[in-house]
Amino acid sequence: MQLILQKIISLWTIPHFEDPEKARSAQILRALCLSISVLLLLTALFLLIFSPITFLIVRGRLGIVLALQLIIFIMMKKKAVRTASFIYISLHILSIFLTAAAIAGLSNLNLFFIPIMIGAATMLLGVRWGFFYSILSTLGLVLLNIGINSGVIVPALVAPEKHTNIAIILSIIIFATLLVSHLGMHSLRKALAESHRHQKELNKTIALLKETMVSKEIAEAATVAKSEFLANMSHEIRTPLNGVIGMTGLLLDTPLDDEQTDFVDTIRRSGDSLLTIINDILDFSKIEAGQLTIEQISFDLFQCVEDVLDLLAPKAASKGLEIAYMIDSKTPPTIVGDVTRLRQILVNLVGNAIKFTESGEVVVNIKGMRQKNGRFQLHFAIEDTGIGIPQDRMDKLFKSFSQVDASTTRKFGGTGLGLAISKKLTQLMGGDMWVESTLGVGSTFHFTIQTEEGTAVSKPFLDIHQPSLKGKRILIVDDNQTNRKILLKQTSSWGMKPIMATSGEEALELIKTEASFDIAILDMQMPLMDGAELAQEIHALPKSKNLCLILLTSLGQYKEAKHESHFAAQLTKPIKSAHLYNTLIEKITNQKIASTRPNKPVFDSELGIKRPFRILLAEDNQINQKVIIRMMERINYRLDVAANGVEVVEALKRQFYDIIFMDIQMPEMDGVETTNYVREHFKQQDQPYIIALTANAFSGERERYLSIGMDDYVSKPVQLEDLIEALAKVPQKTQEPA
Repeated sequence: MQLILQKIISLWTIPHFEDPEKARSAQILRALCLSISVLLLLTALFLLIFSPITFLIVRGRLGIVLALQLIIFIMMKKKAVRTASFIYISLHILSIFLTAAAIAGLSNLNLFFIPIMIGAATMLLGVRWGFFYSILSTLGLVLLNIGINSGVIVPALVAPEKHTNIAIILSIIIFATLLVSHLGMHSLRKALAESHRHQKELNKTIALLKETMVSKEIAEAATVAKSEFLANMSHEIRTPLNGVIGMTGLLLDTPLDDEQTDFVDTIRRSGDSLLTIINDILDFSKIEAGQLTIEQISFDLFQCVEDVLDLLAPKAASKGLEIAYMIDSKTPPTIVGDVTRLRQILVNLVGNAIKFTESGEVVVNIKGMRQKNGRFQLHFAIEDTGIGIPQDRMDKLFKSFSQVDASTTRKFGGTGLGLAISKKLTQLMGGDMWVESTLGVGSTFHFTIQTEEGTAVSKPFLDIHQPSLKGKRILIVDDNQTNRKILLKQTSSWGMKPIMATSGEEALELIKTEASFDIAILDMQMPLMDGAELAQEIHALPKSKNLCLILLTSLGQYKEAKHESHFAAQLTKPIKSAHLYNTLIEKITNQKIASTRPNKPVFDSELGIKRPFRILLAEDNQINQKVIIRMMERINYRLDVAANGVEVVEALKRQFYDIIFMDIQMPEMDGVETTNYVREHFKQQDQPYIIALTANAFSGERERYLSIGMDDYVSKPVQLEDLIEALAKVPQKTQEPA
């Protein structure tokens, strides 16, 4: 018996469905089947008590319905939920149809009304509301029949022909009630859903606001940390750079020959370039924020490129690399743009080319193309014969802090930031940057910028009409094809007749067989026979014993040149058009070309006598002390020195000083603390004129230092011109304090 009961109970349970939608449908179907089964059993019980005749009529149909519902449960056991649902709806409609016909005595014409209403309710209101309508219709018809049989219904309505109308009216009332309930519940659910959606959006907005506030706090903290880091980095780099620039400036004012002056001037320009790059790094946050402005000034394109190559030539020479540049004749020599940013891009690309090239050459090619709007597009191509870049790794090149692979970083160093910055700068200048490369053969980095032609400056070497050089035969001997191409192009543009040779043997053969030459350029570093040996052989020939020879050397090779007496002049690679032109003119015409080097600024060496001041230098770095003291000696000032703020205070207690050059970052007591102490503890008549001396070069630094009581501001690296300008602002005291 227990086993039978367990089997019966198990029929009413449904299995677990993985699909949530199927599980929900099965639960609804099970609940409705159970409800209908209970309702049918109760109906049978009521009919048996109150209307036995009706019970006898419908008992078979009730039994069939219960049996079919049992079949539906069995189908759900097999997880055939959709089929069971279809059968259930069909069965229930049929059940209502037959029950209504038997109980209410519906006529043939109205027999289909209730099933149609059930179907309409199902389609309009959904399956669940269709089930509810079926249940209520069945219950209503049963109660109607009981009322009629028991005499509760008004006798006028008991007539059989009225039964159908009563049933129809009852069904319509039930349908209308369900429809209103459904619409009300639908509106309520919709309102609740809308409210839930608004609440969800509100919660999301609140969470986003909180996240934004947290992100803002983190960003502000990061900005402060970055500013502090950049300030410290700026100070640490500018301190030794102050020594480099300051000492080279002093060295340039000593007696030097042209070659020494050129070398020192290159060091000075290199220091200035480094200082510019540091300033660019400090302003990099402006690039990220889209606030970086590109200057528009007229500058010499040739000078810009030559400065870059001069800066990097020693590194190329140490690796035995040829380094050269070629500028197309259609390119304007003077352009309008940002020379600092362009120099920064070139330094990065040429420096990388040298870094990743072990042998061969690095060549900068520049072409200008006039556009329809009158502006120029300059196309730069930096070619090397280096290691090349794999095609599948090129996408990493222009990403910040990215290298082609880890081994590249270990072997060659670098942060991977330079190319990303360079690409951004080219885009800000209206161009773009890309690369072509073959693994093991070399790479070519291209970039373009938009510019305008600048104010024309007279450059003799750009003039194609050169009577002194026209028709002169020149022998060019160089094993490097690029150098030969550059010399051929340049000398031909001046009307000369260049003859090319790739080796010493070929050059000697040309001298023996060709007509005489007016001048010859010999490369120093050639295989089998170098330039010095070739010069000796040339002058040993009777035909060319008086031939004027010019030696072409890489930087640093002049010390190794043998038989220097054979050469009338030396040219250093990379070949500069102006130097080549001046040398050829001087040697062919025997006329000295005036130096185009800008005149050195003239300073008043008696300034310290004309405007005497007692000056205290507060500086903890010994190199900076030495640089500033020597600079001030040139204008006849003597300085006392204090290494920190404590020593400044002690010095002021001993004697009065007109001026204090106050370094900001000092041990024990920094410049700001010292200034505050002096302003608070010394009488007004004993107050010195304080000039901030700092390597912090952020925008707004000057205003900040003036706001705390300082009188002026000079940034490092210190220039003598800046010191003189600051001294000119100091008011002359008419009387020394007591």
